[in-house]
Amino acid sequence: MPEIQNIKFINFDDNPVNANFDQNGHYPVKLAEDYILDVTGYRKVSIFVSQGTGIGKWLSSCKMGMGKIRGATLSFSYNVPFCTPFSDIPTFEIKGPHLTLHLYGEPNSVAKVQMWLYLKS
Repeated sequence: MPEIQNIKFINFDDNPVNANFDQNGHYPVKLAEDYILDVTGYRKVSIFVSQGTGIGKWLSSCKMGMGKIRGATLSFSYNVPFCTPFSDIPTFEIKGPHLTLHLYGEPNSVAKVQMWLYLKS
Protein backbone atom coordinates (compact mmCIF):
# COMPACT_ATOMS: atom_id res chain seq x y z
CA MET A 1 0.00 0.00 0.00
CA PRO A 2 1.48 3.41 -0.96
CA GLU A 3 2.45 5.77 1.83
CA ILE A 4 0.18 8.80 2.23
CA GLN A 5 2.21 11.99 2.03
CA ASN A 6 2.06 14.54 4.78
CA ILE A 7 1.26 17.93 3.18
CA LYS A 8 0.56 21.46 4.37
CA PHE A 9 -0.49 24.47 2.30
CA ILE A 10 -0.12 28.00 3.70
CA ASN A 11 -2.07 30.41 1.51
CA PHE A 12 -1.40 34.15 1.36
CA ASP A 13 -2.70 34.34 -2.20
CA ASP A 14 -6.42 34.76 -1.56
CA ASN A 15 -5.68 37.15 1.32
CA PRO A 16 -2.35 38.84 0.46
CA VAL A 17 0.10 39.88 3.15
CA ASN A 18 0.20 43.60 3.94
CA ALA A 19 3.93 43.90 4.48
CA ASN A 20 4.54 46.92 6.73
CA PHE A 21 8.30 47.35 6.41
CA ASP A 22 10.14 48.70 9.44
CA GLN A 23 12.81 51.42 9.43
CA ASN A 24 15.30 48.85 8.08
CA GLY A 25 13.00 47.62 5.30
CA HIS A 26 12.31 44.29 7.03
CA TYR A 27 9.01 42.44 7.43
CA PRO A 28 8.81 38.99 9.10
CA VAL A 29 5.98 36.89 7.65
CA LYS A 30 3.72 35.41 10.33
CA LEU A 31 3.76 31.73 9.33
CA ALA A 32 2.85 30.65 12.89
CA GLU A 33 1.83 32.36 16.13
CA ASP A 34 5.48 33.08 17.01
CA TYR A 35 6.54 33.55 13.32
CA ILE A 36 8.51 30.26 13.44
CA LEU A 37 6.94 27.39 11.51
CA ASP A 38 7.64 23.87 12.78
CA VAL A 39 8.51 21.82 9.68
CA THR A 40 9.29 18.56 11.49
CA GLY A 41 7.98 15.67 9.38
CA TYR A 42 8.31 17.48 6.05
CA ARG A 43 11.07 16.97 3.49
CA LYS A 44 10.50 19.73 0.91
CA VAL A 45 9.03 23.22 0.76
CA SER A 46 7.97 25.06 -2.39
CA ILE A 47 7.53 28.82 -2.04
CA PHE A 48 5.77 31.13 -4.49
CA VAL A 49 6.35 34.83 -3.79
CA SER A 50 5.13 37.57 -6.14
CA GLN A 51 7.15 40.77 -6.18
CA GLY A 52 4.28 42.69 -4.62
CA THR A 53 2.44 45.91 -5.25
CA GLY A 54 2.12 49.03 -3.21
CA ILE A 55 2.21 52.75 -3.52
CA GLY A 56 5.09 52.61 -6.01
CA LYS A 57 6.80 50.05 -3.78
CA TRP A 58 8.22 46.65 -4.66
CA LEU A 59 9.93 43.96 -2.69
CA SER A 60 13.69 43.97 -2.96
CA SER A 61 14.29 40.45 -1.63
CA CYS A 62 12.86 37.47 0.22
CA LYS A 63 14.85 35.27 2.59
CA MET A 64 13.98 32.01 4.28
CA GLY A 65 15.58 30.92 7.54
CA MET A 66 15.85 27.21 8.15
CA GLY A 67 17.40 25.15 10.94
CA LYS A 68 17.09 25.34 14.71
CA ILE A 69 15.56 28.75 15.38
CA ARG A 70 13.69 28.57 18.72
CA GLY A 71 15.84 29.21 21.81
CA ALA A 72 19.53 29.20 20.93
CA THR A 73 19.62 29.64 17.17
CA LEU A 74 21.75 27.76 14.67
CA SER A 75 20.20 28.28 11.25
CA PHE A 76 20.97 29.25 7.68
CA SER A 77 19.46 31.92 5.42
CA TYR A 78 18.39 31.14 1.85
CA ASN A 79 17.50 33.64 -0.89
CA VAL A 80 14.04 32.91 -2.29
CA PRO A 81 13.66 34.09 -5.90
CA PHE A 82 10.49 35.94 -6.89
CA CYS A 83 8.14 34.04 -9.18
CA THR A 84 6.74 35.22 -12.48
CA PRO A 85 4.17 33.50 -14.70
CA PHE A 86 7.09 32.07 -16.70
CA SER A 87 9.42 30.95 -13.89
CA ASP A 88 9.72 27.69 -12.02
CA ILE A 89 8.51 27.65 -8.44
CA PRO A 90 11.56 27.24 -6.19
CA THR A 91 11.63 24.12 -4.04
CA PHE A 92 14.01 23.61 -1.12
CA GLU A 93 14.97 20.53 0.83
CA ILE A 94 14.04 20.86 4.52
CA LYS A 95 17.22 21.03 6.59
CA GLY A 96 16.06 21.52 10.15
CA PRO A 97 13.01 21.65 12.42
CA HIS A 98 12.09 25.34 11.93
CA LEU A 99 11.41 27.75 9.08
CA THR A 100 10.94 31.53 8.92
CA LEU A 101 10.25 33.85 5.99
CA HIS A 102 11.38 37.48 5.73
CA LEU A 103 10.50 40.11 3.15
CA TYR A 104 12.62 43.18 2.43
CA GLY A 105 11.51 46.40 0.76
CA GLU A 106 11.68 50.17 1.04
CA PRO A 107 11.95 51.26 4.71
CA ASN A 108 8.74 52.54 6.31
CA SER A 109 6.57 51.51 3.36
CA VAL A 110 3.74 49.03 2.77
CA ALA A 111 3.45 46.44 0.01
CA LYS A 112 0.68 43.93 -0.70
CA VAL A 113 2.30 40.55 -1.36
CA GLN A 114 0.73 37.35 -2.68
CA MET A 115 2.55 34.17 -1.69
CA TRP A 116 2.09 30.57 -0.69
CA LEU A 117 4.10 27.73 0.83
CA TYR A 118 3.59 24.06 0.10
CA LEU A 119 5.22 21.55 2.44
CA LYS A 120 5.35 17.83 1.70
CA SER A 121 6.95 14.74 3.22
